[in-house]
Amino acid sequence: MSHPTTLPLIDIQDVVKSYMMGREKTTILHHISLQVAAGDFLAIVGPSGSGKSTLMNIIGCLDAPTSGSYKLDGIEVVGQSDNKLTEFRNKKIGFIFQGYHLLPKLTALENCELPLIYRGMSAKERKTRASIALERVGLGERMHHRPNELSGGQQQRVGIARALATNPSLLLADEPTGALDSRTGMEVLGMMEELNQTGQTIVLITHDMEVAQRASRIVMIRDGRLTELERGAAMKIMQAFVMAFKSVLSNKLRTVLSMLGILIGVATVIALVAMGKASANEVADQVASLGTSQVSVTISGRGTVTTLSVDEADKLAEINNIEAVAPIVSSTGYAKYKTTSVSVNVQGITPDYEDVQDFSVQDGRYIAQPDIDNKQMVALIGTETAKDLFQDEGVDPATAVGQKITINGYIFTIVGLLESKGDTLTGSNDEKILIPITTGQKLFRQKGVSTIYVKVADTDKMDQVVSSLEASLYKTFRGDDDAYRVSNQEDTMKALNSVNDTMNRQLIYVAVISLIVGGIGIMNIMLVSVTERTREIGIRKSLGAKKRDILFQFLIEAMSISGLGGAVGIGIGYVASFIIGKAMDTPTEVPLNTVLLSFAFSAFVGIVFGFIPANKAAGLKPVDALRHD
Repeated sequence: MSHPTTLPLIDIQDVVKSYMMGREKTTILHHISLQVAAGDFLAIVGPSGSGKSTLMNIIGCLDAPTSGSYKLDGIEVVGQSDNKLTEFRNKKIGFIFQGYHLLPKLTALENCELPLIYRGMSAKERKTRASIALERVGLGERMHHRPNELSGGQQQRVGIARALATNPSLLLADEPTGALDSRTGMEVLGMMEELNQTGQTIVLITHDMEVAQRASRIVMIRDGRLTELERGAAMKIMQAFVMAFKSVLSNKLRTVLSMLGILIGVATVIALVAMGKASANEVADQVASLGTSQVSVTISGRGTVTTLSVDEADKLAEINNIEAVAPIVSSTGYAKYKTTSVSVNVQGITPDYEDVQDFSVQDGRYIAQPDIDNKQMVALIGTETAKDLFQDEGVDPATAVGQKITINGYIFTIVGLLESKGDTLTGSNDEKILIPITTGQKLFRQKGVSTIYVKVADTDKMDQVVSSLEASLYKTFRGDDDAYRVSNQEDTMKALNSVNDTMNRQLIYVAVISLIVGGIGIMNIMLVSVTERTREIGIRKSLGAKKRDILFQFLIEAMSISGLGGAVGIGIGYVASFIIGKAMDTPTEVPLNTVLLSFAFSAFVGIVFGFIPANKAAGLKPVDALRHD
C-alpha cells in the first residue's frame, strides 16, 4: 500500500521475513509494502502472533528482511553493515519501550544522556540536550531522580525524553501504554500527539485499537499481511460533530427551548416506567407473600346453603397433589381491652392454617385441634392489632399473650402473638385476630366456610390441581359453576400486571406525543437556522463542502439537540422517580433497556424531524446562498 508523498521517511517495498524451523520454512511477513511520510503519526495494530513485532524490528533496524527493500530517510537499509545499522538506530530512530528500559543506577538525566554518549557528544552538550528533552516532557524538576523514585508514567516520560534527546527522524513506540494505568496511558498518548503536531514522525506499535485511534493513520497487520484502515470518513464525521456542537452552543437559549419537548417526553417515560416497575415489583412481592404454591377457593353459595361445611372442605385434601387445606370463616368484629376498642378482621381457622398460609406465632402457641373440638375461647392476635389495643392502656404489646380481651362481647384469652407479615393484596396480615373455626362459626352464626386455602405439593402440577378442584366443586354444587371460584396467585398477578401495563402504556403514549411535539419544535428551529445561516452554507459549499456534507452537518445538529434533550431528560427522570419513590416509600428502578431505548428514540426524532431543514440546507446553490444577506 502507498501513502502519497514526495519523499517518504520510511519506504518498505515487498518485504518478506522467513525463518527456518528445522527443515521447514516459516514466513512471518508476506510481501509487506508500506510508506510513511515525514510528520506522519502511524499506528500498526495487530494481535499477538500477527507479525507486528517482526515488522517493528525491521523498521527499527534491529532485524533484516529475508527479501525486499527498506529505505529509511532515502537510504537503503537492507545489506548495511552492523556498524551502519547501529548508526541509523542512534541518529535516526528514537525507541520508546513498553517496559521503559531505564538503567536503574542512573538518574533520569543520565539515562537521557546515554544514547548521546555513543554518538561521541561532549558532556556539556549531552547535559544540555538531555535537560531540554526532560523539560519538554514535563520532568525538569525530576531529572536527578533515579527510576525507582519515579512513577510508571514518569519513567515512560523519561523514555520519551531519551528518544527525543537524539533529535531522531523517527520515534518508534512499542506498546508505550502497555504497563501504565488508563489515565497515565492517555497522558502519554496526549504527549505523543503534541510531539506529532510539532512535526515529529511517530510509528506506534499496539494491539489496542482504542490506543491506535489516537494516530492520524492506522494499518492493521494480521497473519503477516497489512491492511490500511480508511480514516477519512471517520475524520469527517468527527469534524461534523464538532461543528454541529459549536453551532448548537452558539445560541444556548434557543437550544434549551428546542429540546424542552424532548426533555419532558423522555423524563416522563423514565419516571413512568420506574414507577410502573416499582408497582409491578410490589404486586409481585405481595402475591409471593400469599404463597406461590397456594390456591384459593371462594364459595358464593348454592340455594339456601351459602357455604361448604368444614368436613366438605377437609375432604378436598384427598385430591391428588394437595398437601393441605385450610378452611376459614371470616367477619369484621369489635375487639376491646379495658376502654380501648378497635374494629378488626376476625377469622376462624384450623391448625392447618399455619402451614398453608406460612403464618406462625412469635410468642405463645397456635390454635390446636382440642381448641376446635371444644370451641375454646382463645385467640391469636396480629402485631398491629396488639398495638392498637394495648399501647394506649399502658401494656407492652409484646406481652399480649395471656391478656384477656372481648370480641363482640365474648371474652377471649390471647394464647399467641402472630409474627409480623406486613400488607398483602387482601389487606394487612398484622391487623387481624385468629380464633378456632368452630368458635368463629358460633360467634358469627355461620354453619359452613366461605373461603378455603389450598396448599399444592408440586407447583408444576398447579393447573391439574385447579382442574381437579373445579371438577369436585362442580359435582358438589350440582353443576352450578357460579357458586364457587378457584384461583391461584399466578392468575392474580397476571390480572394485576395487565391493569398496571395498560395504565403505563396509556401514559407512555402521552409521553411519545410529547416527543413528537418536541421533534416538530426542533424542525421549526432548524428551518429558522437554515434561513439565518444561508450565507454560511454558501461559504462552506464554495470551499468544497458537498451536498451530503451540509446534509450531514444539519442532521447532526438536529440529532445533537434531541439527543442532549434525551440525556438531560433521562437524568431528570431518574431524579423524579427517586423523589416519587421516597415520597411513596416504594423503591424504584429504571431498566437499562428503557434508558437506551429512550435515548435512541430521542436521537431518532431529531434525525426524522431534522431531515427537512437539513435537506433544504443541502439543496441551496452556492451562488444564491452567497448573495444572501
